[in-house]
Amino acid sequence: MSLSVEKLEHSMAKLTIEVPAEEFEKALTEAYKKQKGKFNVPGFRKGKVPQSFIEKMYGPEVFYEEAANHVINEFYPKETADIDIEIASRPTIDVTQIEKGKNFIFTAEVAVKPEVTLGEYKGVEVPAVAVEVTDDDVMAEILNEQKKNASKKSVTDRAAQMDDEITLDFEGFVDGEAFEGGKAENYKLVLGSHSFIDTFEDQLAGKNNGKLMDRLKQHKWIPLVVIIVLALAMIAIQYFMLDVLQYTRQMAEQQKEGFINIYPIINNLL
Repeated sequence: MSLSVEKLEHSMAKLTIEVPAEEFEKALTEAYKKQKGKFNVPGFRKGKVPQSFIEKMYGPEVFYEEAANHVINEFYPKETADIDIEIASRPTIDVTQIEKGKNFIFTAEVAVKPEVTLGEYKGVEVPAVAVEVTDDDVMAEILNEQKKNASKKSVTDRAAQMDDEITLDFEGFVDGEAFEGGKAENYKLVLGSHSFIDTFEDQLAGKNNGKLMDRLKQHKWIPLVVIIVLALAMIAIQYFMLDVLQYTRQMAEQQKEGFINIYPIINNLL
């Protein structure tokens, strides 16, 4: 059994491990025991074919892969347990010699902890850097943390503000014609993120949820006008009803008077 270490650049090392031929022969036997049930040979029951007969039919290489894995998994940890370098990675294995009757040789390339040589650091003076933190810096950091940990809440009783996330439907037009990719529904937009063209997000700030509410907020005189119009309409209806009532009374009185005037004439004729 032998191990050699070759130091490479960039904190890498190459280990070469040589395993005696008799150990590799044992590994071949273990590989045969593990795989013998896979071979079907006429004249033999399954799993009862001798190792030598299988190697004669298929070649000894048929067990090489399983035997190599067995040797590497057994001897790599043993050989690297007491070496004077600190391995810091999984090995990259490369088999350089594998043949029945010969020593099994493989290499393992690994990363190792770098060797650090400290210089004269005692007594070194480093000037202190004065850091001035203003109230604005503190407030900006507080606002930043608030944004990171903020929870979303649906708001419908106020106008949209910068940094709000709104949901909107939109469609873009160029020279009066809709263009491809310029339409979306239920699109989520953070006002102030500059995701859209200039001033678009600024125009959305101050808008309310829904078209009617938005217009009413923009034109606060509309509700007052509506109330005045309704009041005038009610007054007009009242006057109209009074005129109708007065006219009805007059007609009734005229009919009554005409009936009284006609009654004596009828009596004379009779």
